[in-house]
Amino acid sequence: LETGREPDAIDASRNDSSEVWAPQLDHQTRPYSDSKGDLIRTLAFACEQVYQRGKKDEIEQLDRRLRDAKWYLFDRVRYHLYRMHPEIAKAWIREEILNYDGYAEDVYGFEFQRMVRSAADHFGEALVPRGELQRIFDTILVAPAKEDHRQFMAERFTEEGYRRRQEYFQ
Repeated sequence: LETGREPDAIDASRNDSSEVWAPQLDHQTRPYSDSKGDLIRTLAFACEQVYQRGKKDEIEQLDRRLRDAKWYLFDRVRYHLYRMHPEIAKAWIREEILNYDGYAEDVYGFEFQRMVRSAADHFGEALVPRGELQRIFDTILVAPAKEDHRQFMAERFTEEGYRRRQEYFQ
């Protein structure tokens, strides 16, 4: 098991496509059972039990193990747990929001979005300092990068197309 990976899912070596085969971690989304999805829901349930026990040292150890695991799926489990237990995970949620470097990209995982939304509803302005929040919003408002989009579209690039892409992104 490799450890010490970067904390974002943009890294291709970490992309496990788990959002395709397990779109939600806490319930079955397909009308049939599938082994990988069932295993992930069981993992999420087991981790939820650790949080519900409320033993700080066990929760911290679980968090370290999930952070050290190689695949993006384990970040998704952490975000899921943080959303379900915001009081326990407030510092970790703040850390994830402030250190996330994909705000200018079109990469926001489902659990990350739910965690941020839930924490913002729960803690309000006490979660992230206003200046940092402004920095994040400013990043989103100028994204995606025009030159990156120009390179991606090549000869099909138009200002109108870029404006629509930016509008969709925001």
